[in-house]
Amino acid sequence: MVFVHADLVEGLKTDPSGIRFLVREVNPDGLISTHKSVIENARDLHLLTILRIFLLDSQAFRKGKQLAYSVNPDFVEVLPGISMISVDDAILKEIPSPLIAGGLIKTMEQVNEILSRGVLAVSTSEKSLWER
Repeated sequence: MVFVHADLVEGLKTDPSGIRFLVREVNPDGLISTHKSVIENARDLHLLTILRIFLLDSQAFRKGKQLAYSVNPDFVEVLPGISMISVDDAILKEIPSPLIAGGLIKTMEQVNEILSRGVLAVSTSEKSLWER
């Protein structure tokens, strides 16, 4: 499956017209974003949606959780993903969507530990983990 992080496409305005253009030209299965409007536009176009939130501190988590409840994405990606190893289980249960851990994950041991906590998937730029 192909997901495009709409916020990171250089030159793309993430308004409804920009999102429709992206879908028409790239035809992704889903969009990733930190923005409510992008998730809503993607949902309107029947795409899968991944909302990215940050687990930097209590305030960032609270804001991300509120956004997740507000837009009801298909998945929530928590960054940095490595923090999922040590975060309290009760916090994980506060997110209303299946979780993806993304960021700073470098070893298979970390992947296995994160997945053992009930996280659905891991997103990583560590190429050595891509073909496992």
